Order: sequence, then structure tokens, then C-alpha cells
Amino acid sequence: MKKRGSIQEFKLATGEFSYGARLKIMGKTISKRGFKTRVEAEKCLEEMIKAHPIIPVRPGSRKAQSNSLTGVRGISFNKNSNKFYVRLSENGKHFAGGAYSTLEEAIKAKESLAKAIIEGTTDKWQYEHISREIKPGEKFNELTVIRYTGITCNGSKLYKTQCSCGKIYYATASALKGGNLKSCGHLKMKKAKNNVKQGQAKIRKINTKYGGTSPAMLGNNPTKANTSGYRNIYVQNDGRYLVLVAFKKKINYGGKYAKLSDAIEARDRLQEELWGNTLEKWKGDPLNNGKEN
Repeated sequence: MKKRGSIQEFKLATGEFSYGARLKIMGKTISKRGFKTRVEAEKCLEEMIKAHPIIPVRPGSRKAQSNSLTGVRGISFNKNSNKFYVRLSENGKHFAGGAYSTLEEAIKAKESLAKAIIEGTTDKWQYEHISREIKPGEKFNELTVIRYTGITCNGSKLYKTQCSCGKIYYATASALKGGNLKSCGHLKMKKAKNNVKQGQAKIRKINTKYGGTSPAMLGNNPTKANTSGYRNIYVQNDGRYLVLVAFKKKINYGGKYAKLSDAIEARDRLQEELWGNTLEKWKGDPLNNGKEN
């Protein structure tokens, strides 16, 4: 088991040495200094360790997380891959435990991983139980495994892979076997670009159908140009409120008013006059429901 804590040595101005004990717990460091001998510092460190023992990871000793489909803490179920995934945490560090076809296998792996965490042998455990399951040449969606790199990343092992687009991409064993990682990212970018193109095409179709004005954009939400804080109402230099309503590529004048309340009433009347029929048609338009004719 990995030794906890450390002994520090400080050289004083007199030429003598002073010793200290240092222990890291839950991301925080506790230290005590001023000991004349190393033996005194080691004794202090032992007392600190006894006062702050490691809390063992006990499989199944805690309640399952609210989002767990398995009812067992540390084990989750992925509907896409139809597999059970083991993942444990201690002192803010996460440890991947691999993917399994049955819950019984996952529980067994969880217990084994928990023991490895307590003993400080997680690297060895993950290499034996996860890394060797993936071999060079195996393909996961668009990624083909080249080799195991041996680089630790948050308790997981990384693999060098090549995407179908030719790009080199480093992925963890859990990400590859999870089924959610499809590519180096080019598929997501392609999908995003397609979504943007489809959205732009739909907007053009709506604007063409409704004479250059999208009904979805008609409303009272103010824009940056609205100095009054109200849409289609603008504050003039003389303090009056100007009403202008745009519709079908034309600016319609609604008058100037000394009171903001009068301007709002005038704006609402003009908007109803200009937008009324269009908004009524828009309610039943297939384009409004995401269905194009």
C-alpha cells in the first residue's frame, strides 16, 4: 500500500535542521513543523494518519444515486450499448472500471476495483481488467484503435486511434466501449452544419411565404435598438416616444407621444392591424410545427 504523508526537512539560519510532518486529506493539506528530530516528526505523522484514516470504498454500502438504473451505487446502465459501467470515486478522483454485459459481472468488478483503490493499485488493476480488453485494429464506430498509450487520465487509460476522416484521436477505454463516442468530432460538426443549413433554409422559406417577415419573430421582446426598453418604441431627443413597426420590409409610422403609456397603446394597435392576420395563419401553419409542406 502506498505510504501516506511525508516528512519535511528545513535548514535553519543557525545551520541546524528542523523537521515537519505533512499529510494531504480530501484535497487539503495538514502540516506541523518545529520538531527537533526526524523521529518526533514521524511520530506526529503517525498520529495524524490515525486521526484521519482513509475511508474504504465499500461496494453497495451507500444508497444508489437518483439517476441510477441499476440500484447500485457506482454502476450505471447505458441503454445505447446495453451494458453496465463501473465508475468509483475517492478524494475527488474518478476511477473507471470498465463495461460489462451483466449486472453480476459489474458488481464483481466494482468490488475488485474498490479493493484496488484501497490498496493503491488502480493502475495495475485497470491495465489488467480494461486495457487488455481492447486490441490494436479494433474498430469503435468511426475510430480504429492503433495502440495502447499507457497514459493515465483521471484514472482511465488512453488509446491512440485513427478516425475514418484520417485524424488521430486519443480516447479512453470507457469512452470507446461506451458507444456514445462516434468519431473524433467531425460527425458532430457535420451534423451541426447540416442543422444550420436546414434552419437557414426553413427561415428563407418562411420569409418568402410571408413576404419577407418571419411570424416567429413578431412579438414584444425589445431589441438593442429600442432605447425605451420596449419593442418598436424609440426615445427622441425632445423626450417624446416614437412608434415604428416593421412589417414585410416596410417601416410603418405610428406617431410620437409625450407619455410612454400612450406610445405602448398606439404600438399595440398598429401591431394588431399589421400582424393580426399573419399571426393567426402562423398558428396553424405546418412550418410552425416543424413540418414543411
